Amino acid sequence: MATPRPPEDDLQRIHGQLPELLGFRILTADRDSAEAVLMVGLEHRRIGGVVHGGVLFLLADAVAANLAVQCFAPHGTTTTDAGIRFLAAAAGTEVRANARVLHAGSRTRWIEVRLTDEHSGLVAVYHGNFIRQSAEAPATGT
Repeated sequence: MATPRPPEDDLQRIHGQLPELLGFRILTADRDSAEAVLMVGLEHRRIGGVVHGGVLFLLADAVAANLAVQCFAPHGTTTTDAGIRFLAAAAGTEVRANARVLHAGSRTRWIEVRLTDEHSGLVAVYHGNFIRQSAEAPATGT
């Protein structure tokens, strides 16, 4: 079961100022899943009024990293590869990111993030692979 929200100091450690700068909130996070919401503003939109693809990728990657950090705590994690498939334009007022672990290895996690909005439904699917850092490496976000 997901917890209501990670403590603020955990969010600060994982993302720094990214949630505030991008304008998203992590709603729930545990070792199996995470959910975030982006309230879309003019700064997120490109010409044509839809959300810029780079914003969507950044949101998905940040939520996936949050989930990976939850999985590997107290060790840090590093993204080894990530990609996104855009399926529709995000034209709504909020974008939801739902992340889940597709594969849990002893040192890796393969994570999927599905991005939806209230206008288009499913707008993008992100996949990322994360590796647990060794005990000697400093604990960091991504």
